[in-house]
Formats: sequence, structure tokens, C-alpha cells
Amino acid sequence: MNVGDRKGTPKRSLFWSKIGGDTATTGGGAMMELDENGRMYDQWKTLVPYVYDFFTSHKQYWPSLSARWGPVIEDGKWKTKHHLYHCLQCAENQPQQLIISCVDIIKPRVASSESLSTFHENYRSPFIRNKKHIFHPGEINKIRECALQPNLVVTHTDSPETYVWDIDKQQDRTNEAKAIADKNHLGTSIGHYENNTPDLVLEGHTADAPYALAGSKTSRCFASGGVDKKVVLWNLEDAAETLGADGKKGGRASMNSGGLGPLAAAESGEAAPRLGPKLVFEGHTETVEAVEFHPTSSDEIVSVGDDQSMCFWDARGGSEPALKVENAHDSDIHYVSWNSGDDNLLATGGQDASVKVWDRRKTKNGGGKGMEVACLKYHDGPVNHIEWSPDKSSVLASAGDDGVLNIWDLTKTSTVAANVPPQLLVQHVGHRGRIEEFQWNVDSPWTLMSTSTDSVAGASGGTIQVFRINDLIYNSQEVVMKELEEYKSKILGSP
Repeated sequence: MNVGDRKGTPKRSLFWSKIGGDTATTGGGAMMELDENGRMYDQWKTLVPYVYDFFTSHKQYWPSLSARWGPVIEDGKWKTKHHLYHCLQCAENQPQQLIISCVDIIKPRVASSESLSTFHENYRSPFIRNKKHIFHPGEINKIRECALQPNLVVTHTDSPETYVWDIDKQQDRTNEAKAIADKNHLGTSIGHYENNTPDLVLEGHTADAPYALAGSKTSRCFASGGVDKKVVLWNLEDAAETLGADGKKGGRASMNSGGLGPLAAAESGEAAPRLGPKLVFEGHTETVEAVEFHPTSSDEIVSVGDDQSMCFWDARGGSEPALKVENAHDSDIHYVSWNSGDDNLLATGGQDASVKVWDRRKTKNGGGKGMEVACLKYHDGPVNHIEWSPDKSSVLASAGDDGVLNIWDLTKTSTVAANVPPQLLVQHVGHRGRIEEFQWNVDSPWTLMSTSTDSVAGASGGTIQVFRINDLIYNSQEVVMKELEEYKSKILGSP
């Protein structure tokens, strides 16, 4: 079924948020109209203390096309400190950069409303601090972390090759990055620079593999999709000695000067080692846009692509699709996410601006049109990223070219307005351009990180935002009313 179709409505015409469970009975909800001058953004800023329990915005001179959470590195009384892996898409005459940052996430109900409302969209966040820069061979389109080995990060670029980095051992280029940034601001020549050499190069694609990349949650396996219509599977266990599991190898210094050509030999004369695929899957007829592992199995993979199909693969059964759902969308499919709380459910998003939810028990193999169990429509442009919540199996988020991040709850049945889908829980509209990617934080409930390429008037570069949704928005009416009753005397000012 199609819900909440927005045909004919103006771009990003409505921002809404409910406070306190079921809107029809609690009377919560705030609606705001948008004009093309960004009035909606100004209105959204006034609601930040009410919609979020924590929020911070980090402006960058260059955008990040990908960003991922790393592990918790410190758990304090009032905050937790996390690693964040992200990138900078710099000008062609500058080094592309993989960055390791530290992010402070204030714990629930600690941040004051004043601190939430006083951020400036053109400033860097005091909660996000860059700690290490790695000069990357070519712009970074996608980053994925190794769940079982947090010091390993895998990157995609405009190349058939995929790179593996040991971030602990790689040479830190922070001082050089600052010097280059200063030269850029002054308009002086940047001069010669050298890129870091990855600890491992993954081979197997025969054409560029720019975007589709995934890491298993249960092993050191990674999967990739590309323009060659293939899905390639690697197991980093096959290169355990090369990656320096014993702490004695890996971490090569910078090698070559810019570009995507062959990686030059290190000063020691040793070239970047290479690893071939464990298996290559073939079944798509156009570019593969996204891949995802089963939540608990590194043998099962799902992929989507420009052929409008969704393919399920099982490494134990060979290189052909175990199941292929054709015509899953009306145009290119950009992303797929597998529900970690219910592995029968998947979600896809595509060029047609729709989010579709699938139950793999109800999908059929063959050439017929795929039958989704829900179709969610409340984006005004292509959907670039989808991810199920790790906190509640019925909740997922989606984001795209319209600069909006929608959070959906499939169990919701009531809405605040006739043209709003009942499943829409809340919208995050803090970005001023296309949202490239986002990720839920598995260690901090209802906390997300999102990154955008800013493009509205008066804004350029990119922005990373970290935020946690106010629990009054997603808790049930009974929970909210009970809490309000407990604090009734404080709210009313009674003794």
C-alpha cells in the first residue's frame, strides 16, 4: 500500500513533531510551512530544545560523503566519548582525507535547553574534534568499519579497488593538512604532497566500485558492488598476517602524489599488499548501488541496483542469486538495510523518493513486480540512505536529496494531519543540503549522526550533526503522562 503520497506539495512543505505518544489523544504536534528562502530552517531552530535531548552541528569547509561511528573510547559520568570516521571531499589539487575524530555525546537529560539552542550553523562544534588525518588516494565515497577489529576501516573511491586502513598505525598527516588548509585560504600554491598507502588493497572488480560497501557484524568479511554489476566478497582473515594482528606489521607511510594510479612502493621498497575475493556474485544487469550483510551471518548478503532489483545471495550456495526480486522500485534503487531486530524485514530506498519495507518470507523469485508490505512516501527527492534503528525493530530512518531525515515507526496508526503518513514519527531538518549518509549509534539509544553537502544560499561545504531524539516523542502516552505527573509540582511551581 502507498501511504502519504505528497504529489503536488511544495518542496519540504511540512516539518512536524509530536510530543507525547499518540498525538490524537495528547494534543502534541507542531507544523511549519516552508518557503524557498529557508524560513523552515529558522523555525526548526526554535524547536531544537524540544525535539532533541542532545544536538550539535559541526561545519566543515569541505563536505563528507560518508561518516561512521567508531567504538566508545571513554564512558564518563556526564558524557561518553566516541570515535568517528569521516572524510573530506576536497578540491582536486588537494589531498582527499580520511579523518578520525573524537565526539562527546552528552548523556540523556544532561544538556540544558540553552546549550541546545545556541549553536551556530557556520561554526565548528566543540563536541567534535579531529584527531588524525590520513591522505587518501582519490576521493572517499564510502567508509565502513570492521566490527570485530575497530582499528580497521575500509574505503571506497572512484576505482575498482577497495582500501583497508589500520588507523592506529597509519602516519598522521594532521600538521600537513593544516598547512595545506592555510595555503588554500591564502590562495597560495599547495605544492607537492604524498598520499598514505593503505595496509591492504582488495581486488576483484573489473570496473569502478564507488558506493556499494558493507561490513559483516559477525566477522571480518566485507562486500562491495560496482559498475561491473558484480557483488564481491572478501574475508580479511585471509590477510591476517598482512594486517598486523600481532601488532608488528602494517601501517605503511605515504607513497604517491595524488591521483588514482597504481599505489607506489613504500620507502622500504614494499608495495601495498593485495587480496583477491573469496567469491564473486553475478546476477544484476546494471550498476550495484548498495550491499548489506545479514545481521547475524556473514554468508548471506542482499544487494540493490540500477536494474531496480533486489538480490539475495548465500555464499554457501554458489555465485548465483538465492532470490531475486525484480521491479522492486520504479527506478534506480540507492540503498538497502536489513533489520537487526527482525531479520525477515528489509527496507529499500531509491530514485523514486519512496521507502519500501519488505518481508522476505513474502517475496517471490522471478520476473514479477515485487510486493512490498509497506511503501512510505514523504521525501521530495531521491532517497540516498536507510537504516533500521538498533533500539526498536519497528523504527527506521531515511534521508536523501531533499535534506530531510525522516524517522518512521511502523506500529504508529495515528497522524497529526491528513497528508502526513501515520508511520512518520519525526523529521530532522537541520541540514541545508543533500544528506549523504547517517547512522544510528548502537551505544547511545536514539542517537544519530548525519552528514550533508550544503547547497542553499549562504551555505557551502558540509555539515556533520549528532543528535538524540527527545524521549517524549517516541515514548508511549502512558509513559509520558506518568512522568509529567511525577514532575507536576515542579512544572506548576507548587511547593
